[in-house]
Amino acid sequence: MSILLWISSQILSLQGSVHLLEQRIEERKKDLARLQQTATKLTACKSDFVDKKSLCMQPELGTTTWHGELATAFDNFRKEQLHVSYMAIPNEQMSATMGELQ
Repeated sequence: MSILLWISSQILSLQGSVHLLEQRIEERKKDLARLQQTATKLTACKSDFVDKKSLCMQPELGTTTWHGELATAFDNFRKEQLHVSYMAIPNEQMSATMGELQ
């Protein structure tokens, strides 16, 4: 009789373990779904960000806006540093984050 009680307690223990594992699986499925949604949103944000790269080069500098040595220096700064830094965000930082999500 005691063996039957032991077997019964083992079965109950296993059932409890299975239930806990099923709950963990459900939690992981929800986490995975959230990560997939985040990756999709991040991809859309990355596309929007790249599409707006021309905004950091505006306004065009010309004789009707601003010209001279300072204007040239500022324009060179925008082309050589600002644009490179701007593009580093989607090309390096966002790509690295997306890689971590996957």
